Amino acid sequence: MKKRNLVGIAVAGLLALAIPLSACGNGATELSYSTGINAEGLYDNELFYRNDLVFQDAPDPGAIYEDGWFYTVTTGAPFKCYRTQNFANWEYMGFAFTPAEDAWSYGNYWAPEIIKSKADGKFYLYYSAGAREFPVGANDAGMNERMRIGVAVSDNVYGPYRECRDSEQKTVSFDIARSDKGLELIGNASAKIFAAIDAHPFYDGDELYMYFVKHTDRNKSGNSLWGMKMKSMTEPDYSTLTKLAEPRYATLGGAIINTEDENSVNEAPWMTKHTSVNARGEEVTKYYLTFSIYGYTDRRYSVCTAVSDSPLGEFTKLDGSHGQPFHGIDLDFDHMSGTGHHSLVEADGETFIIYHAHTDREHGSNQRAIAVDRVSWVYDEELGYDILHSNGPTYSLQPVPAGASGYRNLAGEATVTATNAEAGFSTELLNDGLIAVHSYDNDKEFRVGAKGTEITLEFAKEKSVRAVMVYNSRDNWLAFAKIDSVAFDGSDGKFVIKNLAFPEAYYWEDLSQMRPGGAAIAEFKEIKVKKITFKISEKLKKDVSDADYAGIAISEIAVLGK
Repeated sequence: MKKRNLVGIAVAGLLALAIPLSACGNGATELSYSTGINAEGLYDNELFYRNDLVFQDAPDPGAIYEDGWFYTVTTGAPFKCYRTQNFANWEYMGFAFTPAEDAWSYGNYWAPEIIKSKADGKFYLYYSAGAREFPVGANDAGMNERMRIGVAVSDNVYGPYRECRDSEQKTVSFDIARSDKGLELIGNASAKIFAAIDAHPFYDGDELYMYFVKHTDRNKSGNSLWGMKMKSMTEPDYSTLTKLAEPRYATLGGAIINTEDENSVNEAPWMTKHTSVNARGEEVTKYYLTFSIYGYTDRRYSVCTAVSDSPLGEFTKLDGSHGQPFHGIDLDFDHMSGTGHHSLVEADGETFIIYHAHTDREHGSNQRAIAVDRVSWVYDEELGYDILHSNGPTYSLQPVPAGASGYRNLAGEATVTATNAEAGFSTELLNDGLIAVHSYDNDKEFRVGAKGTEITLEFAKEKSVRAVMVYNSRDNWLAFAKIDSVAFDGSDGKFVIKNLAFPEAYYWEDLSQMRPGGAAIAEFKEIKVKKITFKISEKLKKDVSDADYAGIAISEIAVLGK
């Protein structure tokens, strides 16, 4: 099977492949536009980014948003730092952290994360590494058994970071095995080994918590998730050390979950606190522990969610009936692989998942690069609170952050109407911000009958619009081939775009499979708009005999404007 590959890099100010202005019979002027990518494969980074995986060695990205920039540090020795405003252009900031000559650590520098202290305003970098000193009673210990958590500090978010030091000027590490609580919880006080990796700091108000992974060691194979309070930026409160989750179990000591066995891996934790409004109008606050399963070399490496009423549990893992993994691949994807070890970063009212993916998209590999997609909160009626939904992983043009471009998705502000809707499919599915990516997302697409549809977005007040995006179905049997027309009506006049194509790069040539997350795009010189009308009638697969697939599905419409 021959597959198309996306190529190209970002370029500013693109308006290529443009259709010249011309008058149409209905009084509208044909609008000059670009599809976002020109004939040379370059795309407009003023409006769009794409997961091109440009850095070939950037595993385990720990990200933070500071002063309009997304800063990301990655596994390595020394740790490297990158920053971006638009996810299309990344600036290498140099080495964020290089160990001191007298450091407690000397190898396996993994999974750095940064947090800004509420106490002193400095930036603290937490990481895992192998200790020079063997654990007590384990003179033959391998590097895995030496893994501890360290902490470094800097006045700048990008570094350079230097190890924090104790009163004796020794570099600080968290040796959990030496705490009475650690020995009690692992049930093996004689071994004095507690391998720890993947440190994640989290503020709940003014209280700092540390989440991490107990790594495989001689006490136990497989990874599990743990947490504890911090007395300060550099001192754990070991009395609060708590096991939070382990592979295959929905709750600690509970039943085996009815999903995959997770390949004995629960790692790369991230904590988020979020308040929902339930069906009765009541506020519900939950703690969301997101983590990766399967292992970083596995194509299925992905991100799941466990939920609790408090920061140290009890946590309950969500299952496949509640959209899990919420970020990862379906096995028939060929456009992304190994999409795990993440950070969730909020910026200007949007939330992004920043993660690593295999540079070999089809087969997986040890080589990983940074990728980014949007995530949203979606109310789950059965649970009675919001859960996370990812609009990825994608390898297609996506809008850059609104804070970088000045343009945000306005579609959610419009009143939407549509003709020929199938029963049970609301027009709210067209502007809810959710893109159908996974097999469990079928109910997030708007479906119409075989004759197609006319969709109208009307705004209460006129908007300045720069681009429109119509996201296709994730199901090749329901996908549209093109947008017949896009009509704009506003104080600048009436304009129309005809036969807006859906890019061939987003499906296989024999039409047997879609690459989800792709959209038909038109970008143009900013115009004043009150109403936008889309006409869609042509299916991508025309030889459909099954009545259930006779119609067309549209995943989402985005309108980029001010």
